[in-house]
Amino acid sequence: IKNLIIPDTVKHINKNAFDDNELESVRLPNNLKKISRGVFQNNNLISVNIPINVEEIGQSAFKNNKLTNITIPENVKNIRKNAFKENPDISKINFSGNYDNIKFEEIFDEGVLLNYAMSFGKAYREEQSSMGESKKGWKIINILLIN
Repeated sequence: IKNLIIPDTVKHINKNAFDDNELESVRLPNNLKKISRGVFQNNNLISVNIPINVEEIGQSAFKNNKLTNITIPENVKNIRKNAFKENPDISKINFSGNYDNIKFEEIFDEGVLLNYAMSFGKAYREEQSSMGESKKGWKIINILLIN
């Protein structure tokens, strides 16, 4: 299987359901609440659109693929360890959820650039920041402050 479309009636995908295939693309259902452990690990996925209703991304869910850019919606509350590790082509992560509970160094490989949006109201401005540096070289860049 190279391309996979999962119907919108699906709300949960069991762990390791599609691991170790040659998937290049997947369309996740809009009603999906949880992406379980190892579901898409060891494939050839280049991009993935995580639906807005997803609240949890399981351990190693997208580990060892060919992902380049990832957008994580604000409803995601938990991202488990190694969820996006071993994706050497990731160059950008767009994340608008709660940063406090996310340990990016456990989820992604070192050196990935993070775009993070923090909501404070109506207008917005773009700033460069070195907030959030960690021992592993993590740096939040391009923070969008919404006033």
